[in-house]
Formats: sequence, C-alpha cells, structure tokens
Amino acid sequence: MKYLSICSGIEAASVAFEPLGWRPLAFSEIEAFPRAVLQHHYPDTPLHGDFTVLKDEPWIVDADMLCGGTPCQAFSVAGNRQSLADDRGNLTLQFVLLADAIDHLRSTAGREPAWILWENVPGVLSTKDNAFGAFLGGLCGRDAPIDEPEGGWTRAGVVDGPTRCAAWRVLDAQHFGLAQRRQRVFVLARGGAGRWAVADALLPIIEGSRWHPAPSRGTGERVAATIACRAGGGGGLGTDFDLDGGLIAHTLRGEGFDASEDGTGRGIPLVMATGQAGAEVVSDGSPSLTCNHEAPILMRMREGKEGGGKGPLVSEDQSLTLATANDQVLAIAPALTASNDPSRSPQSSEVTQQVAAVHRAAMQLRRLTPVEAARLQGFPDDYLDITYRGKPAADGNKYKALGNSWAVPCARWIGERIKAIRP
Repeated sequence: MKYLSICSGIEAASVAFEPLGWRPLAFSEIEAFPRAVLQHHYPDTPLHGDFTVLKDEPWIVDADMLCGGTPCQAFSVAGNRQSLADDRGNLTLQFVLLADAIDHLRSTAGREPAWILWENVPGVLSTKDNAFGAFLGGLCGRDAPIDEPEGGWTRAGVVDGPTRCAAWRVLDAQHFGLAQRRQRVFVLARGGAGRWAVADALLPIIEGSRWHPAPSRGTGERVAATIACRAGGGGGLGTDFDLDGGLIAHTLRGEGFDASEDGTGRGIPLVMATGQAGAEVVSDGSPSLTCNHEAPILMRMREGKEGGGKGPLVSEDQSLTLATANDQVLAIAPALTASNDPSRSPQSSEVTQQVAAVHRAAMQLRRLTPVEAARLQGFPDDYLDITYRGKPAADGNKYKALGNSWAVPCARWIGERIKAIRP
C-alpha cells in the first residue's frame, strides 16, 4: 500500500506503517522544523507544502490511502474554538475535497477507492457549529452536514452516505502501551464494495473493554503507570524506561502549541525527580533521601513562619505529591523520628538542617527530556536528533513537533487492522 500523508508533521504515520510494509507516496507539510525532519529521514520521498493544491495533481491517483491530522487549534479546548470559521479549522473540508479528487481519479483509472484516515482532538466533537457533522457529511457524500445526535457526538460510531462509509473512535494513548493520557479522534472512511470494512477496522469487538475502559478518577491501590527504569538500563531517569512505576507530573499534550499540559497548552512537561518507586530522591548537589521502608512518610508543613509554623502534621502516603495550595509536602527519611527521650533526640538545629536537606531533595522538579517525550509518543530515541539550520536541533523544536504528532502505537494498531481485513 502507498499512502499520501498531509499535514505530515514528523510523520508518526510512516514510523507506524513501516513495519507493515507500506510506503509513503508523498508528504505535505508547511512547518520548517518538521520539514527538516522529513528530509532527513525520507530524502527520496517528495515533500510538498500546502496540501490544498494537491487535488489538481495527476499523481495522487497512486494513493491507496490518504492520511493526515488537519490543524487542531480551531477545535482544541486550549484555543478560541472558532471551528470552521477559523482558516485552520476549515482545512477539514479541504481534506474532504482532496479525498474526493483521489477517488475520482482512481475510479476513472478502474482502481478501488482509497482508504481515508483522519485525526484530530476530541474538541472537534463538541463545537457549536457541528463541525464534525459537516466533516462526516462531506466525507460520506451527503448534501448537508449530518445532524448532531441528541446528547452530542459519541466517542465511537459509524455513518454511511452516497460515496463512503465512515467510522470514528476516540483512542487514548495510555491503552496502547504509552505512559500518557492522550485522547484523539480517528476517522476511517472508504467507498466502494468494501466500504463497511472501516467499521470492522476501527470498531472491532474486543473482549472486555481493553482498548477503551471508562476513565477512573478514584483512589487506586497503586500509582498510575508512568515511565520507570528497566533493570537492564542501569537505573535512574534518563537511561532506559519501561511503562510502570515512576512519577510524571504532566502528560504530553501539545494541541497545536507544544508538548505540555498546563491548562494553556504552553510550557514544558515536568516530572518529579524521584528514583524507583519513590524509594530514593536525588538532586544534583543536594543530599539523597533513602527510605528503608516501603513508603516514605510525608510531612505537610503550613507556610507562614520560618521553620514551618506550629505543629507539623505527619501522615503516611504512597507517593510524593506536589501541593498546589499554600502547603509544602516534604518526604521524611526514617532517621527523622521523634522521641520522648531527650538523650536520643537530635538538636533543633540538626533537625532543621535535615528537614531542609529533605526539602531540597524531595521537591526537585525537572523537565521531561526530549528522549522521554519521544518515548511517550512511541518514536525512537534519536528520531529528532538532526541538524537544523546548521546546528543540532533545539529542544524547543522537538517538544513542539512531538506535541503536535500522532501517538505511533495508535496509528500502527489502525494500520494492522486495515491490513488484516483489506480486500
């Protein structure tokens, strides 16, 4: 299968599809840094700019699939949500025109209709102008937008029309082996005799709810799966990561801006600088905190007075947390214990010094490294290590490109489903 990728970014689709034996026909991308990445990894693949002009190109007849995620800023809850009134949001309809042009040429040449794969943020399901209904209506060849169902668009479904059948589903990266919660809407469409295969590909019946469990906000028995160290990697953050344990403060969520999740879509993801299972906290230049029990003891000290104020409250907890109010959360080593025996009690100054050392170690935050961000999206560690404008690519460019990208395992799962049922 050969595919035309538009709004290509750094080409998560190609990373996902390569193991399937699929080859890119051409790319379309306007941003400078992603274009440099594409030229580095795929020098022999034609790279175009504005995809809206491609519908007039005769070579698109060779596209067995059209895939791409049109700009999300117009639909994202982090933006102004101008939807189709935004030029970027209107590109969803341009995507439909390109799909129609491909299928028209393929029909004239006696070929099967192309597969159509589109991705965007869940915010597209809840716009005031029913942008998702307009997109589905155009994709299926209807004369008008498909009316939004009572109660709003669901997270999965299928519709049919004169030209194509289209299925959609919200996929979450955490259900595909990645250590982040990242929900995206995927739409798969196709015309011709095999049109209903899209429902089988995107909406398979899976035992239980493995791929789409209901979200939980309750207190669990363990910390949610994040990035942890493999024993073979030598231990420590920044070496070799698995998908369990550890502690991440923010997930990778760009939504058109960068790789952050701070409520605005801007900034850099942060992680707590801890060791395995919270047993050790290490900070450059500061003492380490080592616990010889299963869970550290946390001290919550109320601010407002030097030394922590009156009567610090001591409680047991399962993980280090960062308070967002006027409290500070401190991890206390087992050596810091209270005693009624004056002869065994440390001096006040010693306690103050130990608490200060613990505070410095426990409250250390750091940025996600570009390698960690790449792993959160399913890319190889060195995928973005390229020369850009005469020097090594800056971290800021990498964060933004990764935040705007697809999660590779999600795209690969869809590709595998298509390949399994492709007529």
